[in-house]
Amino acid sequence: MLNTLVIKYAAPCNLNCTYCYEYNHGDDTWKSKPKKISLDVIEEIAKKTRNYLASKKSLIFNIVAHGGEPLLLPPKYLQETYEIFQSYLKNFNVNYSMQTNATLINKEYCEIFKKYNIRLGISLDGDKGANEFRVDHKGNNTFERAVKGISILKNNNCMKNISGILSVINPNSNPKDVLDTFIETEIKMIDFLLPFLTHDSLDSTLRDNIKSGTYDWLNVIYNLWINNKKYHSLKIRIFEDALQSTLTLKPKTDWFAQKSLNYLVIESDGKIDLLDHLKVIGEKSSLFRSTDLNIKENELGTVIKISEEFINKLKIYEIPDDCKGCKWESICGGGYAPHRFSNANDFNNKSFYCDINFSLLENANIYINQNKKFLKQPLS
Repeated sequence: MLNTLVIKYAAPCNLNCTYCYEYNHGDDTWKSKPKKISLDVIEEIAKKTRNYLASKKSLIFNIVAHGGEPLLLPPKYLQETYEIFQSYLKNFNVNYSMQTNATLINKEYCEIFKKYNIRLGISLDGDKGANEFRVDHKGNNTFERAVKGISILKNNNCMKNISGILSVINPNSNPKDVLDTFIETEIKMIDFLLPFLTHDSLDSTLRDNIKSGTYDWLNVIYNLWINNKKYHSLKIRIFEDALQSTLTLKPKTDWFAQKSLNYLVIESDGKIDLLDHLKVIGEKSSLFRSTDLNIKENELGTVIKISEEFINKLKIYEIPDDCKGCKWESICGGGYAPHRFSNANDFNNKSFYCDINFSLLENANIYINQNKKFLKQPLS
């Protein structure tokens, strides 16, 4: 069931991370979008969300500010967007969150975060060396600016607003240094992302080097996390999701398998996408992600129906042929849709990161078998 709208508050970004699926994989559609979302589009989203929730009052719904960088919106303008949402959605169970690179945070923004209880995901890849690809438009490493932003959050009593860190794996980095950096931030939840690649991304040799390096890197991180009490305070989502999925025999997240439409992406002009990560496909990605609908003209019920028909046409929910018979077929489901794509077969491929997904689930299974008496209840 749809429970989340990811809203592109800003089309551009103040950073230029070299691995970014939005700007650096050949999809340039962001250039034709409004630089910031209009208040009229925000109001349409709020209205359509209210109408959708009217018959689903018990549903917990999530409004996620995304980008680009959402803090490119000035504080006053940003606050107006949440005033609009509050005016339409105050009687429903709505959570507000934001994904930010933290480099633009100041006291004014902190007051907005607290007033509307906005949960923050911070984009940070670890220590300064690990952040070598998180650069500004002049090519400068932005690590110090992000750390300063986190410090401002701490000094303004906003630590409780931070939900976690979103960290794209840099296989060139030192895994221990990355974990130690996250310990120092005092942020407890870490969401490691596999670099966004399809079967056709980059030069094949470079692509395979990234895959093998990421495999080795994750194994080191896993062993550090499992065997060193220093890191037990960290919740590492990719490992906990693997454990949860293996315990329940159901995928916990679409990183392993997407079985239903839980979220949609709304661009700054109001157009609606299935999944913005599919921009990693490149210049023709709109063929696989754009619903050709706009929130200004369509109710969410209509959008959901057409989106599900589109997904079925693309066969995103189907198990790829080369995954059938795998012991983890029902849990992995072939892996995350962007990682499955190829020009030859669309989504009918096992994940580019199949070996990593298999290893994650194998390690989870080994851990569960070794600790059965301690795992009477599923992980939270």
